Formats: sequence, structure tokens, C-alpha cells
Amino acid sequence: MIGGRAEMKKLVEILTPEEKAEHIDGGLDPAKAINEESADLTRKVRSFIENKVFIKLESVERWSRQEEAARSRMIGEIKWRVTCVHQASETAVQGVMKFSLGYGMTMAAQLVEGRSSYVIS
Repeated sequence: MIGGRAEMKKLVEILTPEEKAEHIDGGLDPAKAINEESADLTRKVRSFIENKVFIKLESVERWSRQEEAARSRMIGEIKWRVTCVHQASETAVQGVMKFSLGYGMTMAAQLVEGRSSYVIS
């Protein structure tokens, strides 16, 4: 499925400043990595989340209505799923293109402007 960028926002555009500080700036800081391999993976995951994880405009309000703890758990699930893909982790299920984030939200692999991305709805 191909999505139009006009129909969505980057996930990082809708995070609160506190969520961005905790989950992106703090949780995906390569300087905190235990070794260079881990730092490289952290940079890849952070770049992917900042540039290739989108949320459909029609889902932004539903995301925002969730309690802070629920949003935090969904962000954690997103980070874990993206990390599995970039790490080629054994915990990544091959061929699965859509994941439940809980709370009635899903994340699916889609092409956005010709680039492999994830879209939350």
C-alpha cells in the first residue's frame, strides 16, 4: 500500500516535548550505548523513527487522547519493532507487515513517497 505524505505526520511531530526528551533524545542517545556496535544500531533506529515512522492524520486525535502511560508503552513497542528490523533480531517475525501497538492502534509497513516506512493508524 502506498501512502501520501499529505495524509500523515511524522510521529515525532506529535510527541509532547516530554515524550520526545524521554523516548527519542534520552532513550535513543548513541552516547549512552555500551559499545560502537550498539551506538550504530541506536543511530539507525533513531533516524528511522525520526524520518520514517508516520501517523495518519485521522489517528492523531486518538493517539493524543490516550493516557501518558499508554502512549509511552506504544512508543516503547515502536522502538522495539524498529530495533528488531534493524538488528535482524531473532525476535522479529519474518513476513509480518502489521503490528498491534495496543489501545486500538496498529503500525504497518508501507511505502511513503517511495521509501519503506511504518504508518500508525
